Amino acid sequence: MSVDWHDLEHDWEVRAYLVDQHASGLVIGELAGLDASRCEVVEGYYSDTRVSAKLETVVGEGESDGYVPNARIRLVLGIPRWGWERELITGFVTDVVPRDEDGCTRREYSLDSTLWGLSADYLTSKLTCSAGAKALTAAKKILSDRGIEYDADGARDRSIQKVTVYEPGTVALSTLFDLLSGYSRLDVNGRGIVTIRAYTPPSKLTPSVTIDPYDPRTNVVGDIRETDTSWERPGAAIVTANVSKSTTKNGKSVTTHEVRAGTYFAPASDPASRDARGYLRFAKDTYSGSADEPTTSELTNSARTVWNNNQDKGRSWELLVIYMDLHEGDVVSLVRPDGTHRCLVQSVTTSLDPTDRTQKLTLKEV
Repeated sequence: MSVDWHDLEHDWEVRAYLVDQHASGLVIGELAGLDASRCEVVEGYYSDTRVSAKLETVVGEGESDGYVPNARIRLVLGIPRWGWERELITGFVTDVVPRDEDGCTRREYSLDSTLWGLSADYLTSKLTCSAGAKALTAAKKILSDRGIEYDADGARDRSIQKVTVYEPGTVALSTLFDLLSGYSRLDVNGRGIVTIRAYTPPSKLTPSVTIDPYDPRTNVVGDIRETDTSWERPGAAIVTANVSKSTTKNGKSVTTHEVRAGTYFAPASDPASRDARGYLRFAKDTYSGSADEPTTSELTNSARTVWNNNQDKGRSWELLVIYMDLHEGDVVSLVRPDGTHRCLVQSVTTSLDPTDRTQKLTLKEV
């Protein structure tokens, strides 16, 4: 449903459900004594595990808050007046800190996402992907072998170009990132289900909302802090490859090594070019394509890709807003004195305190 977040005349409720550690649809209870003023959810677009949270319960001394060992906890935010609710996180409990306080017992729970579970998991046998194999098939196998619920609707697949081997002891999550990189984005939804979706650069997404601090109905609280690192944008890129050649000389096999390189330079009109700056900043990478002996043309194409991948506009803003249901990966328009900027919601810290109801945002121009 569509919600007008400028309308601040509403109350909300926060609930913490106990969820089976294997089945996201199986709710087995609810925490008692939840203190919403001590609940916080942290999301990060560039964080490998995407989302985490902290919450507290408070019950009478010697009483139980009803937590069931090994159950996950699902934090749900609701606004009864609108019939609206949002599942913010379904996370594994990774720490519990109990303490006595004024005749009561407080318990602080730390929650981490399903992806966190994969970051602590390793391959126990060699995973070999043959040339032409589908990356998505391998990714699904890793998840299925671990009983991880996933949703791959809308994923973009790719064919693996050359035989690729993941050795025992490789982290499961890093293997998934490597398989899907550049084609699909790995994430996790509020129900704790891993999602795999075709990757779309944030710069190609349509902003879902406008944040305008000059609007009389604005949700912005306090000042907006800007950081500008646009000087770090490279105006060129170089990609190198180590090439070995074996030849026969005087009846003996001789191996020689050489370094080949491809370069790409931004147009003179680009703000990061030597013409514009008076100096040139390079991005550098090593060749990772499928050719054993890449040509200069192949290396140059790779260099152009490296340059494109490093074209961060270099401007970001930190601000506090009254809750707007924004989450990592969303794209918004931010109004500033010099115009309107398309921004990725890079990180969000949501306070579930009913007297606070704020989201601390880091927005990155894209």
